[in-house]
Amino acid sequence: MLDRRKIFVNICISVYLAMSSKTASLRRHHRKTNKKHCGTSECALVTHHGIAGWYKHLFEELGWMILAKKRGMMDKVGTYLHSLQRFKNSIEYKISTTQERDRKQDLQIMHSNICVLLDHAERDLTKN
Repeated sequence: MLDRRKIFVNICISVYLAMSSKTASLRRHHRKTNKKHCGTSECALVTHHGIAGWYKHLFEELGWMILAKKRGMMDKVGTYLHSLQRFKNSIEYKISTTQERDRKQDLQIMHSNICVLLDHAERDLTKN
């Protein structure tokens, strides 16, 4: 009886490992979106609605980054600073391509506010 259990357990383990390695290899190549992050905003065109959501998210996330810095999670802080810089580049590109006057004014207000946030975050989140 004990031998049958061992055989059954070994079969279950080998099946599990075979299935998990197969799904893991499939997951490695899966991308959520087709966005390209090449460092310039021309690669990832963003909508006005997308910019507004991203803008709101960056301001809300500042408090979490203060807590992350206190807990020593500097990788999260670095990612946040990179996201701020990417947003600034995206909004500058969007300002240069927008023709509507009202939207351009909204984008310029967002740009000036994000510059203040970026200066503050670089000053307070990077020092030890």
